[in-house]
Amino acid sequence: MNPYSFKTAYESLPANKQSEVRQKIMDTFNLKLTSFYRWMRGEPEPRLSEADTIAAIFAEYGIKKVWNNN
Repeated sequence: MNPYSFKTAYESLPANKQSEVRQKIMDTFNLKLTSFYRWMRGEPEPRLSEADTIAAIFAEYGIKKVWNNN
């Protein structure tokens, strides 16, 4: 799996929170659904500021390990 993927973190969320997190990420970065799934797979590699923002969104839900590279 791509080291910049956040798929594992996303799938560890309760099912009723996944759509909420997906929508927050999509709204924050102005993404469409297909782009969200590409980002979730780590395509393209996120910029540092984007990675920090995504990690902060997951932290709101108690998810500390977001990336597959750590």
